[in-house]
Amino acid sequence: DLSSGELVGHVVLELDDGLRRLVFEQDRRAYSFILLGQFILAFALILIALRAWVLKPLAGLTAFSNRLGGGNFDRSVGWDRPDEIGRLAHQLDRMRKDLRTSFTEQQAILSNVQVGVIFIRERKIQLANRHAEQIFGYVAGEMCGLLTKVLYLSDDQFSAIEDRANAAIETIDGRYEEELCLKRSDDSTFWARMRGCGLDPSTPEAGSIWVFDDITNRKAAEYEINSLAFYDPLTKLPNRRLLLERLKQALMSSARSGRIGALFFIDLDNFKTLNDTLGHDIGDLLLEQVAERLVTCVRGDDTVSRLGGDEFVIMLEELSESLEDAARHAENTGEKLLAVLNQTYQFAGEEHHSTASIGITLFDNNQESIDDLLKRADLAMYQAKAAGRNTLRFFNPEMQTVVTERAALEASLHDAVLKEQFVLFYQPQVTDDGQITGAEALVRWKHPQRGMVSPAEFIPLADRKSVV
Repeated sequence: DLSSGELVGHVVLELDDGLRRLVFEQDRRAYSFILLGQFILAFALILIALRAWVLKPLAGLTAFSNRLGGGNFDRSVGWDRPDEIGRLAHQLDRMRKDLRTSFTEQQAILSNVQVGVIFIRERKIQLANRHAEQIFGYVAGEMCGLLTKVLYLSDDQFSAIEDRANAAIETIDGRYEEELCLKRSDDSTFWARMRGCGLDPSTPEAGSIWVFDDITNRKAAEYEINSLAFYDPLTKLPNRRLLLERLKQALMSSARSGRIGALFFIDLDNFKTLNDTLGHDIGDLLLEQVAERLVTCVRGDDTVSRLGGDEFVIMLEELSESLEDAARHAENTGEKLLAVLNQTYQFAGEEHHSTASIGITLFDNNQESIDDLLKRADLAMYQAKAAGRNTLRFFNPEMQTVVTERAALEASLHDAVLKEQFVLFYQPQVTDDGQITGAEALVRWKHPQRGMVSPAEFIPLADRKSVV
């Protein structure tokens, strides 16, 4: 009863909403698919827009920068966009123009500089200017891509130079320089001055740049100057200056090792007569052939030299620690020299015979001067002359005494002429019956210290001085 507020009873209603829930679930799924499709579509559109507006331009800028790295400076970006990508493209294009200008200037410099310039990376030639191609004998563009070792005489030379160059480039100075013999494309060789440095010492893979000068003519000139300074122009043997230098080194080496050496002084017999009778041209031919024969009689590291005229000096080093063995070796070599020089010479189809006199002195670790050694060998040679020529003699102290006295007598003889110390005596010539038929004029030397000097002492010396 509604008016009294009393509950009279109740009604229970039971509703079945399964159908409604099914419909709701279907609708929810439909909405989910729609939302998912919209999200996928939006994401796809965003990706398409991102690719078209950002990724593709960035890929284009990447390709553009790669072209710049490869040296292609002709094509520009060609974009005009107001955003950050457009400003980046503008900066890259401006950089392209600057690089093209710099590259053009560098190409002009490389093309006109009178040295060979080569850029190397990973043991390959990346760039070579025209002068480098001319130096190494390649046509234009042919060197690019070649392995660096094709420029060297051998793989061993390449490896050695590479090790030294890498070690130098890694130093603080970072530079390497050397003069060496290299190879052209036709396998001919030439002398080059090579200088190089790394582009970035901290990054070896960045590569290095090398400059080459062809110094073949300079080396030839240096060789010619050296030849004129240290070698005899006629026989091509070492001259006196080089002999003295080598003899100095030999004396120091003998002092260290204790091994004895030998010095030979060789003088051709009657060479002046040959020059006067057959002429100096024949004399030069004889000297050339003598030089060739002397070289064949000694070891490769021995020294055969020409002092001048018809005088030759041979130096043998490191013969033996025994004086007897060294003397025997020197004597055998001397006999061999005499035998070779005694053989017939051919001049313009005609035969000629010549002999020589040889003086020998030994040297060891004693403090002997170079001048003393040469004097001793020279004295021994004159003893060989006095013994009849075409022979050899060893130096000995008695020989030195005789020569010293002779030198003093020569000096006194010169003073005697100036001071009128000669006295003239006349010795009558008589017949058997005592009749005087004439007189023989005899010269005597009244020496202030020695008294009357025997003609047997000074007449031969005077005759020799008159010849000289």
